Amino acid sequence: MVVTHDEHFDADKPDEVWLAEAGRHGWIVLTQDQHIRYRAIELRALTEAGVLAFVVVAAGATGTELGRLLVRALRRMRAIAAMTHRPAVFLLRRDGKPVRVGLR
Repeated sequence: MVVTHDEHFDADKPDEVWLAEAGRHGWIVLTQDQHIRYRAIELRALTEAGVLAFVVVAAGATGTELGRLLVRALRRMRAIAAMTHRPAVFLLRRDGKPVRVGLR
C-alpha cells in the first residue's frame, strides 16, 4: 500500500509533524529532501519516531526516470524494510542501489 503525504496532511504541514505520524504508523518515508537528516527538528522527529526513510538522490531526473529508479530499487527496499532496525536513512541513487547513511 502506498500512502501519499497529501492524502493525510496539508501541503504546509511541518516535516516534524508528518515524520512523527509516519513513525507511529510504521510507514516508510520516500522523499527527495536530501537535507531531512541534517535539520535538527526533522532529525529529532525521524529518530524519536523510528522512521525508515529512503532519500531519492537524482537531481534533474524526469518523472519517468524516477519511476524506473523506484522499480529497480523496490526489491532491495522491501528487504531493507524487513531487516533494518529503525530509525534508518538510505540514499537511493540513480542506479537504484540503496546506501545507508548515518543520522547526524
